[in-house]
Amino acid sequence: MSKAKHPWHPADVLCALTKQGLSYAEVARRHDLNRSAVANAASRPNYSAETAIASELGVPAHQIWPDRYDDRGLPLHKMVRRRLNAHMAAQSRLIRDEVQA
Repeated sequence: MSKAKHPWHPADVLCALTKQGLSYAEVARRHDLNRSAVANAASRPNYSAETAIASELGVPAHQIWPDRYDDRGLPLHKMVRRRLNAHMAAQSRLIRDEVQA
């Protein structure tokens, strides 16, 4: 996966949302998040808010904020990685158990 050199400017994130007829407040409502968390995600890491914004824009979060994600598109933040790894491991166990049953 080729990485862009720079993340989107926070004003570009807001502009893209505005072009979709959205605001940070609307994204927050749609995804049951705090409005400030969503607005701050444009300039500070917040995995849930980044995911919500990216979902509304139809653009992968790692393309909007390449500095926050690794080459596989996984978040760099350690706590988020731990939660995602635990979730993926649990899903793998469920699938394995279903296949064995």
